[in-house]
Amino acid sequence: MSQCNKPDDKCDYLIQYGDGSSTSGYFVKDDVQFQKASGNFQTSSTSASIVFGCGTNQSGLLNNPNVAVSGLLGFGQANVTLLAQLSAAGKVRNKFAHCLDNSKQGGGIWAIGEVVEPKIKYTTPMVPYKLHYNVVLEKIEVGSDVMQLPTTGGDVSDVNSTGQNTAIFDSGTTLTLLPPELQQQIEEKILAKEPGLQVYKTQEDEFTCFDYSENIDEKFPVVKFTFKNSATLLVYPHDYLFLLKEGSWCHGWMKYQPGSSQPPVILLGDMILSNKVVVYDLEQQVIGWADHNCSSSIKVKDDESGSDYSIQYHNLATSESSGILGWLNL
Repeated sequence: MSQCNKPDDKCDYLIQYGDGSSTSGYFVKDDVQFQKASGNFQTSSTSASIVFGCGTNQSGLLNNPNVAVSGLLGFGQANVTLLAQLSAAGKVRNKFAHCLDNSKQGGGIWAIGEVVEPKIKYTTPMVPYKLHYNVVLEKIEVGSDVMQLPTTGGDVSDVNSTGQNTAIFDSGTTLTLLPPELQQQIEEKILAKEPGLQVYKTQEDEFTCFDYSENIDEKFPVVKFTFKNSATLLVYPHDYLFLLKEGSWCHGWMKYQPGSSQPPVILLGDMILSNKVVVYDLEQQVIGWADHNCSSSIKVKDDESGSDYSIQYHNLATSESSGILGWLNL
């Protein structure tokens, strides 16, 4: 960010993302309006003054008309995020949660504040001094088979490497990105359960696919991630396989090989984080989760009244504009 010494100076910014996309422009300050939980399935309007970027130049996927979006709402650990600003102003708790529904209707739930229902089953500490939501990864199992992990993983461009295997929770990425050797291990073990399948690759060798008309959850194994504190994340076939077309399934595990100077990357995208309430508690520096039907509702605590309120599922494609940024729990 450039120095802004005078009131009329523009404060420039440049952000580059892991997929090579970038956005640049200048910062502006304005009141942003949200919906505050005020009762069961009820909300009231509230607002706060927020500094955010006004993009004037985009590149990569951000400039692709087929996938470009109107804007990005980042919830990383930097002190310039919307959450960080609201928390610093005493408006909200420094924690948020998402519950992504991967059924055909899509959508889900997003909230700032404390989730009280469902009860969070597992928690694991965040690796300190990281830009991303890194956690220590101890083991990956496909059914009863234990995978061979890389020496280190998940660091991307973060500093202060722990020397441990780490993984990044990243709901901003759809697929799960893995070092090539690990991705190959996982796919081979999954496909070994049905050795007669005719496997093929999509264009540009992106995805491994196969034709299958039976129930995938009955035939293919559960993949289990074990993190520090014995926190386990169960990923079912309907979480890691996606339907390419009727009767054709593809793996959501994608090879990712960063530059030679960077460590291997293990990045857990929203496909395998779906059908779960995932809580990012920046106050306690832990990530927690519990299996949940994300087309239903969750309960959050209203710190002002001390009451717990139900927040319902929303499909962003059909929600009113007031719900696009999710629900704000104050």
